[in-house]
Amino acid sequence: MKYLNLDPSTLGAEDSEDAQVSSELLEQKLADIDSQLSETTSIKRAELLLDYGRTCLELQRNFEAWQTGQQAFNIFVPAEDWEGAVLACDVMFSADQPDSLVALGNGVWLAVTFPIDPELSP
Repeated sequence: MKYLNLDPSTLGAEDSEDAQVSSELLEQKLADIDSQLSETTSIKRAELLLDYGRTCLELQRNFEAWQTGQQAFNIFVPAEDWEGAVLACDVMFSADQPDSLVALGNGVWLAVTFPIDPELSP
């Protein structure tokens, strides 16, 4: 049961036609998400950007993937999160943009210079 994500707005509904979400519940959900975003640390934001970039790669939105990978990289490096920075370089390299080879070089340099999980090495 721990895998069920039960939405409180649909409890008691007999089928999908009965499941109508009230605008009040949607507004509350938006407020909850907004408060989580404002409490999000920069590292968490960078992790979300990595996930976004990987999703863009799957959708073949390479330029957008490059941009989000670069944003994540710019958060990870000052925080000295080298594994995250290498993952961001991987997203940028996979985006097949003009500077993708530069991103690969940066990722390799980081992987060799700083102690990270060897499986992350590009």
